[in-house]
Amino acid sequence: MEEFRIKFKESIGIDNQAYRLFEAVFHSSSNIMMILDKDSTIVHINKSGVKAIRKPLDQILGSRVGEVFNCVEVETGCNKSDNCKNCSVRNAFNFTLSTGDEKRDLYSELNIWDLDTTIKSLPVLITTTDLTLNNDKYVLLILNDITELKEIEKQLLKSKSKLRDVRNKYKVAFETSPDAINITKYTGEYIDVNEGFELMTGYSKDDVLGKTSFDIKIWDNISQREQMLEAFKKDGSVTDMPAVFKCKDGSKKNVLLSAKYVEIKRIPHILSIIREV
Repeated sequence: MEEFRIKFKESIGIDNQAYRLFEAVFHSSSNIMMILDKDSTIVHINKSGVKAIRKPLDQILGSRVGEVFNCVEVETGCNKSDNCKNCSVRNAFNFTLSTGDEKRDLYSELNIWDLDTTIKSLPVLITTTDLTLNNDKYVLLILNDITELKEIEKQLLKSKSKLRDVRNKYKVAFETSPDAINITKYTGEYIDVNEGFELMTGYSKDDVLGKTSFDIKIWDNISQREQMLEAFKKDGSVTDMPAVFKCKDGSKKNVLLSAKYVEIKRIPHILSIIREV
């Protein structure tokens, strides 16, 4: 580290303020940041890196990345195993060292020993940047530990899976119920109806979707719909309200209507369940 510090100061002249600024930014980063020499040896590391590695600084400096992170290939030696050819950190380092170009936010999962007992996968975003000082090659390696982000992603996927299950159960219940079930907007426009609705009223799904209950004249007495809406506004739901529905063939059926508020894509709708009596 001392050799690197000397070379760094030489590269910026006698401007100690520039060096102090670099150190301040380097150590204030929440990402793991380390500087590697041409042999991929760690010559400098920030505070976040020391904290993540959980080893004394003197055991980190002079080591390689795989050694300090307890890579699963550490017994063979960092950069010595055939499996090291697939190491994302090694490949990013070699790319930047040979080309001088940057690798940014390369996703990888590092297989490491956790407390030397179990193998765990550490998800990281890898960035490597050329840091040449007076013709001496160094590479700035930044590892962004995204373990928490991956856990959030995992929980979101789990939530989506549960939501999918709920939707599937709802769909099965909706489609197989012997009662007539329909979903309408507050205007009375039909959004969906089940098979029970088709069998009870004689109207197919194609007959009613996009149309209103006024269009198909399903209410024998339109005042009953107004009565339903008034009760709905007052109590937020309707349970077993008597009504008379007019079917497609002109016949009339006495029914009990229950309805409740549902929100679909943030738009209020009415879910109605109609049972013939």
